[in-house]
Amino acid sequence: MGNFYKTASTRALEAPLWALMRPASALRLLMVALVLALGHPAVHAAPPPTKSPLPGIGKQTRTRDKRLDAKATEKSIKASIQNQEEILALEDKGSQSYPKQAIALADFYWDLAEFYGNRVNSEDIEKPLYEAQQKKDQKGIDKWTREQQRLTDLKQKFQEETIKRYRDIAKRFTRAENLDEIRYFLAYNLPEMGRGDEGVEE
Repeated sequence: MGNFYKTASTRALEAPLWALMRPASALRLLMVALVLALGHPAVHAAPPPTKSPLPGIGKQTRTRDKRLDAKATEKSIKASIQNQEEILALEDKGSQSYPKQAIALADFYWDLAEFYGNRVNSEDIEKPLYEAQQKKDQKGIDKWTREQQRLTDLKQKFQEETIKRYRDIAKRFTRAENLDEIRYFLAYNLPEMGRGDEGVEE
């Protein structure tokens, strides 16, 4: 607000002397003096637009942006997995840092599983599925049901990959740091996956 009032009042008072010679400048100074005497006028912000500048575009754009964000996230996680696999391939398996790198790779696989799990119930899938159900559009229902199943299968695939890698780490590196965290992770998530009867270190 300080900068605003400077442009409206103080700047006029700081005008060079040659500006005071012009009638327009004198009039402005007089008006500024009146404003300062009466107090600063309230400044009202313009209300935010309630509609998209182009009707019908906003909704479509938001849906498109969500899909683009999802694609970018999926691509980013997969790139992290590839980079971590390359790091692990160069790492000495007998080094102290190897278990940490192996755990990091398993974590990325779990991130990918979580990503697909979140996509199953995302708005841009559930909403068109619901609309198809309301319209009794069997083709639309089949399309979005298949997509949900595809994502569910991917989630389970990468959950299995994570569990396999964590178990391998727990068996091979019994003195590794964060081993208790791995065991806790397995003990917590195996029941969530419907595999609570399995041991942590089978």
